[in-house]
Amino acid sequence: MPVLKHEADTYPPGLFELEMPWLVAHVRSRQEKSLARYLHSFGVPFYLPQMEKRIRRAGRTVVSFLPLFGGYLFFRGAAEERLRTQRSDLIVKLL
Repeated sequence: MPVLKHEADTYPPGLFELEMPWLVAHVRSRQEKSLARYLHSFGVPFYLPQMEKRIRRAGRTVVSFLPLFGGYLFFRGAAEERLRTQRSDLIVKLL
């Protein structure tokens, strides 16, 4: 049973057809999904690939979804999206 449901890996569905530049956000520790939720709420396109991890604890199987590239989130956008992302207070550095 998953602890939390699997969240969106990409937003919007046609992310790879967009004609905007890619940016990479190096985020604070374990804040990848928080930044993805923040970007989704403002309609900023992002890519956060996740992998499923299963562990057994006390006889129960726990499923969690971890970012494939820990500490990083990929997003697309121009100056406006870049500024909105920096205002989230979740980013260490933009690459």
